[in-house]
Amino acid sequence: MYRKTDDIIKYAEFTKRCVAPFCISERRSCQPDCRRSARLWSASGFSYVEVLLCSVIISIILVSGLRLFGNLGRSRQVLLDQSSADFLALQMIEEIKQQFYKDPDGSSVFGRELDESAPDRSDFDDVDDYHNFSNCPPEQRNGDALTQYGVFTRAVSVRYVAADDFIQTAVSDEGFKEVTITVSRSGQILAQQIYVIADIFVGIR
Repeated sequence: MYRKTDDIIKYAEFTKRCVAPFCISERRSCQPDCRRSARLWSASGFSYVEVLLCSVIISIILVSGLRLFGNLGRSRQVLLDQSSADFLALQMIEEIKQQFYKDPDGSSVFGRELDESAPDRSDFDDVDDYHNFSNCPPEQRNGDALTQYGVFTRAVSVRYVAADDFIQTAVSDEGFKEVTITVSRSGQILAQQIYVIADIFVGIR
């Protein structure tokens, strides 16, 4: 005997099988269309795993790039600091070489004499006047600050060295003075140059 509920049940089963895009509500099997639609749907986008993998790869590339640029920036700064330190050391030794080996007034004091009390180097007149001189920022001889090198410290030390061995410190003047110029930044030595200056009048009496 025909019952209306039979059609309702069959329709429900049909609808359950055909819940997919492009399935039409006709009384025929639409499973092939549903499967094809599912394949098209899955092929048209990315899975969560793919998205996550792409995010990880992009993150690694970005981090590596930032580190690379950071290292390049630091390397450039190191080269600039080294160049500045070398310049400051060379500038100082060129100034010292213009002075007398000994005090022209005949003083035997090693270092600055009492009359050389200016805060700058304008009254330095012999090599050992520069002993233990240091300033930050570095300055010109007349005391003008080299503001472009404001982060650097320039220091000078002088000592007598033996005539037959410049490595050995001499107790008294044997005609040679060693000048060491040290340029540093934040306590880190960037340049240290050592020169030996001779008394050209030794032996000419």
